[in-house]
Amino acid sequence: MNANIADFGTNRINALMKETRNFIPSTRKFNDKKRADLLEKNIDSFLTELEHEINIHTKKIKNFNKLHEYSQLEYNWNDHRAEPFDKQLINLAWTKINELEIQPKVFPTAADSIQLEYEKENGDYLEFEIYTDRIEVFRIIGENEEEFDLNIEEDLNKIVNEFHGK
Repeated sequence: MNANIADFGTNRINALMKETRNFIPSTRKFNDKKRADLLEKNIDSFLTELEHEINIHTKKIKNFNKLHEYSQLEYNWNDHRAEPFDKQLINLAWTKINELEIQPKVFPTAADSIQLEYEKENGDYLEFEIYTDRIEVFRIIGENEEEFDLNIEEDLNKIVNEFHGK
């Protein structure tokens, strides 16, 4: 896989959306203005939701591409004797990223883990450090810092959604 896959997918999806907008007949042909306005509003709502879903999937693809790159790293990839990543770890990180409704930033660490992180403009911070046998969570909300561990089967969405106020 290469990083251009996500860009190609995004460009193609945007072209399809433009074609869809052009294909939808003008709602002004309806005699009833209320029905026409409602239909147009529903179409706009659908297209907005579609754009949101495309955005999520595009970010997911980019994160999958990063994981693929990390899986190719060799010994000493950070010039400090870091080991290559275990396939089991890459697969676990892939699964967690695939499950997430809000996509994180993804980084390799020299501690044989993959780090997923979220940061808000106000400085609040959420980090998952994924190991093959556990997930370490670190978060800062305002002045409060918290660290705890999760088992690898736990769903991260609840914590992410809480962090984002959902």
